[in-house]
Amino acid sequence: MHGFNFLLTAYKAQVLSKTHNNCPSDYANELLFHVQTVDTQDNRVSDCGGCDVLWTLVDVLKEKGFLTTGGKSLCPPDEYAERARVDNRTIVVIRHEGAGYRTRFTPGASHCDYGVEGPDSFDVRWILSELGTFVGVEVLELIFGPNDLIFHYGGWQGGKGFNKYENILQVTRNPFPGDETDISKELFYNKNRSGIAWMWRKADFFHKRDSVKRIYNQKGIAATKMLDRGRQDKLALLQYEYFIIYDPFSYWAYIAGMFGTVPIVYPLENTTKYEWIMSLWCGPYVKQMGLDNIPGVAYGWDQKEIEHARKTMHELRPFLFRVKEWGADVTVLRFTRDCYRYRHGQRQNFEGGMLRDVAYPKHTWKDIPVGQWSQHSPK
Repeated sequence: MHGFNFLLTAYKAQVLSKTHNNCPSDYANELLFHVQTVDTQDNRVSDCGGCDVLWTLVDVLKEKGFLTTGGKSLCPPDEYAERARVDNRTIVVIRHEGAGYRTRFTPGASHCDYGVEGPDSFDVRWILSELGTFVGVEVLELIFGPNDLIFHYGGWQGGKGFNKYENILQVTRNPFPGDETDISKELFYNKNRSGIAWMWRKADFFHKRDSVKRIYNQKGIAATKMLDRGRQDKLALLQYEYFIIYDPFSYWAYIAGMFGTVPIVYPLENTTKYEWIMSLWCGPYVKQMGLDNIPGVAYGWDQKEIEHARKTMHELRPFLFRVKEWGADVTVLRFTRDCYRYRHGQRQNFEGGMLRDVAYPKHTWKDIPVGQWSQHSPK
């Protein structure tokens, strides 16, 4: 455990020593961030993880000392725009692409223009899910400008997925001290567990219907389907020995592991465990830390996998905290430094940021599908 903490601390020091010296210590005073969200702040915690992530970025930027606002509006409130004008700040508008099923966009309505007398501004495109999932090539053709700065939430391996790990901008809200998964050792190591709980959520989205196996039907082990995703269902996990989830990207696997219930993720077709890990939000962290596995989670109903999960479940919660710390301290600050550089005219050789045609060269557009829930088709 201490070795992992030392590794993360050393990595952060390395990043800072190499890159921070060309940004002044007070560069935050030159920027104002506006995160365009899906929901209002009151509704941020919902069944849409991507929606909550947007408000989490607002929180983290504020914690790091940056003047930041968030909301559903295309541009920041007038009082913030005026503050930017008076202080000579550049407004950085962070626009999400792929925040789950609530993704909507309007071609042409993209940039905040305050005129000659107003503050400068530019857009950052934060891609939350792999292009072709919720949104796809249509955003490149209809929405993104060639000089928009692009960052990704995950690394996404496999196929033609994106995999430049320095281009990550990532924040996570969970876990946190005192949350519902912060349980006692007595509950975590409770031996009076039995049976299998399972959740079918998004099985038909990520797997071929006719090929999905009912691996919850294990001889001699009772199985109970989890119908809902409320608090009572989470607490119910404490009575089960195993939890099978068919959504390979659901946070429910980690909730189960932190509750002491062995989480088993139904594997993706033709995808190894390492390839699956690289497609997760924590994949870039695993890659940059030189790891080859994650603790506390089994990939498929395999005895070696189950034994690995059982033996390392106690490491899962600390691991998630380290991923969270890496996101806030490494990726967010790296992102803000690139925004400072963009303000001062830099258009290449960023720490992590990339312009549209660098991240997605035009000759690759033909290989990117239209988003599954897109309202628009490319011209």
